[in-house]
Order: sequence, then structure tokens, then C-alpha cells
Amino acid sequence: PILGYDTVAKKTVGTRLVSYTLLSLGKEFPLRWRFYFYKPQDTWRLIDLRVDDRLSAMFDETDDGRPRDPRQ
Repeated sequence: PILGYDTVAKKTVGTRLVSYTLLSLGKEFPLRWRFYFYKPQDTWRLIDLRVDDRLSAMFDETDDGRPRDPRQ
């Protein structure tokens, strides 16, 4: 079960594209959720949703714990 969530990031590209990154707070472990919204006219639409457990990416680390190369 999900016990709650934290909003981690909001990024916008122009005025019609936005992404939200949230961290769901599960009883045993968290998950990263990424929602992508697009506003073609008057209404925002969810156009993509991604869920994963790659929490190291939230700390700018690779999966093996090394710092991520900022040039990538």
C-alpha cells in the first residue's frame, strides 16, 4: 500500500509541457513516478507516465553508486 507521497520536482518546457516527479511512500519501499502533461489548447492532458525504482538517479548517481557524469 502507498502511505503518501512527496513532490520531488516540477519541470516546464515552454508554456504547454510540464513534468512532475513524485516519490510514493510505500510501506516497504519508495517508487519514483514521472508524469508528463501537455496542453494543446485549453485542457492539460496526461501524455506519459513512468514508474520505476531507480532511486539512485534521484541523487545524481549511477546504479552502482558512482557520481553521474554531468556531461551525459
